[in-house]
Amino acid sequence: MSDRPRIGITSWPRDVDYEGTPERCDTYPHDYVHSVIAAGGLPLLLPLNDESDDGQAVFAELLDLVDGVVLTGGGDIEPAAYGAGTHEATKYTDAERDAWDTRLMHQVVERRIPTLGICRGLQVANVALGGTLVQHLDGHDAEHLAAGDAHAIAVEPGSRLASLLGAGESEVNSLHHQAVDRLGPGIRAVATSPDGVVEAIELEGSDHFLAVQWHPELLRHRPDQLGLFRDLVHRSRASRTP
Repeated sequence: MSDRPRIGITSWPRDVDYEGTPERCDTYPHDYVHSVIAAGGLPLLLPLNDESDDGQAVFAELLDLVDGVVLTGGGDIEPAAYGAGTHEATKYTDAERDAWDTRLMHQVVERRIPTLGICRGLQVANVALGGTLVQHLDGHDAEHLAAGDAHAIAVEPGSRLASLLGAGESEVNSLHHQAVDRLGPGIRAVATSPDGVVEAIELEGSDHFLAVQWHPELLRHRPDQLGLFRDLVHRSRASRTP
């Protein structure tokens, strides 16, 4: 058996053009794959499945296979999931993916599966656990700085994130236009941007879950950012049943 922990990467269902015909595909950017491999993990695709009995069984078996999970980025969460109407700037929603990711979030909490949430992954975690989102922010979608520094964050001392990046100030990229509004019960903000936006969360009383609002997979050339994936791989290896 490989020493590499098996890291499940959540997929983004999209219509991909194939010879002029749209074909529904489960996708994820290669940057997540490369980051998991560089950190010492074995990447595995977690495809969406339906709510049928077979779909539920497959869902459970998939989670039995993995040692850790990356909750990936992607489109906005359907506002109805947190009791809001739709803002004109909300885009690329997919209620089916929201339901799957929400179910997954509850399972990683229940099973204590080591998990790293990224961008949408942080937002999914907050909504799944009873929080809400701000549907549009100006000035946080700096796509031209995807592989560079868009703004600083302040990391809370004593947090798991501080043990990885250090307490105090750190520089990150920023590719989001939505963010946490009200934190869900049991969620703790462990980093914020200068304008007060929540940039990272952890779960109270638990060390198996960390989510960040930025995209460390695009900053993996930096040891501190690849370190978030190395930490996930380390936690996933340690959680394996002997």
